[in-house]
Amino acid sequence: MTIFNRKPTNQHTQFQTIADTYRVFGLAVPTRALDIKALVNNEGQSVHSTAHRLALEALATDQDPDEWYAAALDQIKEAQAREALTAAFNRSYTDAVSRSLPKYLEDAANDIGPAVDKVIRRLTTAAKKLPAGAAALDPESNINNDSGTALQEARAALALMGEAASIYQSTYSGEIPVALNAILPVIELPAATVEQVKPSIGEGVPVANRDQLATTYAIRKLAQDAKDDADLTLIDVARGAYDGVTLKLATPKEHSDRRRTAARAHQRETVREGAQVVVR
Repeated sequence: MTIFNRKPTNQHTQFQTIADTYRVFGLAVPTRALDIKALVNNEGQSVHSTAHRLALEALATDQDPDEWYAAALDQIKEAQAREALTAAFNRSYTDAVSRSLPKYLEDAANDIGPAVDKVIRRLTTAAKKLPAGAAALDPESNINNDSGTALQEARAALALMGEAASIYQSTYSGEIPVALNAILPVIELPAATVEQVKPSIGEGVPVANRDQLATTYAIRKLAQDAKDDADLTLIDVARGAYDGVTLKLATPKEHSDRRRTAARAHQRETVREGAQVVVR
């Protein structure tokens, strides 16, 4: 099971996930809206259930009828008001959340960012002590390597990075491999040069600007490795295994930039006299 377990956040769950992530990092949630929503939807009886209860009470009460009627009327009015509030609130709540999400996402990235930086530093320190290659997260290999504490630190850091990445929606269209898209919230990419190929009718595809593609190929390798094992890939990023790739929680703008860079790193354009194209 992947330790970097990013939640399948979508437009309907993002607001709740952002609030949950604040709590994971020990930070105060900057809104009481979710608590209020729960209260609006769960507090008290409906008009129907209130009327049913009152009918049963009427059969057994010895209270003065006028007093009973006045109290019952107040209860029905309260139940009607409660139902009206619930219906009207829920009709407006989704739109209000949708309008507010960009600000809450921006604030969350900035508020959680310093805590994630500390997690990244712990992962970077631990990664240097772990066994090389695929054995990095293997318990037996770490026992033999006397790096059990580093393994625990790395596993905890990867789990927290998955929580942090979850503030972003996980479903995006575009020309980005799924595994790379999953780790982009915590991966800083270098500038990528679009691969340029010359027209060819043979089996081979001649690349016109191969000497300019070091970071482009690094991003492609990152994507393939993340598909094979996201946890080990993040460990390798912490070790500096990919040219120009580092760990950092993205702001919304940075996340959009990373997605654009990742997409362009997987594109080709056919040229006759290729000019360098750099995407930042």
